[in-house]
Amino acid sequence: MKLDGAIEIRTSTVLSVASLVAAFAGLPVAAGEWATKEDAIAMVQRAVVFITQQGREKAYAEITKKVGQFHDRDLYITVLNFDGKILATGQSKNRQEPDRH
Repeated sequence: MKLDGAIEIRTSTVLSVASLVAAFAGLPVAAGEWATKEDAIAMVQRAVVFITQQGREKAYAEITKKVGQFHDRDLYITVLNFDGKILATGQSKNRQEPDRH
């Protein structure tokens, strides 16, 4: 997927994320407690547009905020480079693995 020539995202990566979300979306939980597959896909799409429009520095700062537009129930955005290094994440610091790169 290519947006305005600014950011190229591998479709297989996006589909892998969507597949993982879909797998967990079927688990029985209280209504509204967990986000849906559609919620996850929409958040990823919003994040791609935000990064494209606002630039990496501003977007990564927004993604890293613990309260903001890229947090919804159990959803948050994580941005990795192609070497697997975390560039931005909304995950709680105490749940992140140490950066091994």
